[in-house]
Amino acid sequence: LEETIAKTEALVNEMAEVKIKGRALDLTTCTITSNTPETGHETKYLVDGNPTTFFHTNWTGAAISENHNFIIDLGEGNSLELFAFNYITLPNSANNVDAPKTMVIEGSTNGTDYTPITTLSGLPTTKGATYASTTLGTKGTAYRYLRFSVTDATGGKLGSYYYFGLAEFGLTNMQTELLSVKDGYSSSQTAILDACDGLYAANLVYNNEIATQEELQAAASALNAYYETLLQAYNENAGLEAKKKELQTLIDKTTVLIG
Repeated sequence: LEETIAKTEALVNEMAEVKIKGRALDLTTCTITSNTPETGHETKYLVDGNPTTFFHTNWTGAAISENHNFIIDLGEGNSLELFAFNYITLPNSANNVDAPKTMVIEGSTNGTDYTPITTLSGLPTTKGATYASTTLGTKGTAYRYLRFSVTDATGGKLGSYYYFGLAEFGLTNMQTELLSVKDGYSSSQTAILDACDGLYAANLVYNNEIATQEELQAAASALNAYYETLLQAYNENAGLEAKKKELQTLIDKTTVLIG
């Protein structure tokens, strides 16, 4: 399966520039803010790669008049349509769990006007627990800003609103984006996108530590079918390019003879 994934990725990259779904975003390059961060537990601790440190909203300072939240700004020119997120609740070393119980996710194109995406409840409420969402968002509706607001949590309130904390947070692109197609492959876009979806499915199995040998073989076989279709499209283009070169050589020779 590993070899099939590698050769399919190489062929896709030879024909196009794509963002394959299922790839985690590097959130250290994004701007993450909160409307009320606790001093010493700022948003940088959401993405520092250390589950023993954590982000926490304010529980000691002045109360604010809205739900506590954090906002991810993907940056100029970047946006997401379909996405998933994951996080880890506070570590065992924390005094309390202060885990979100209900979370509202919203999107914005300008950082000011937000549109509801979904509300999630029944979130994990123990220390060191991992949560992973299903695919969220709507195809065709892209947002640069994502706001995560907590309306209920296991801990207390500062004023009228719950405070909460998270140890690590991740965001994953769940849509294949075809950024550009290289010369000669414009008619192969469907095959390229299908192969990317096949790569996503294969990687899910490959990264599953408890996947059986039969599951690995089935995933490799399914991905190889996408690879063979893509390879056929690639070879057809290569043959066409060779014929073009032969024709141009003939034209050049004819031009010399006429001259």
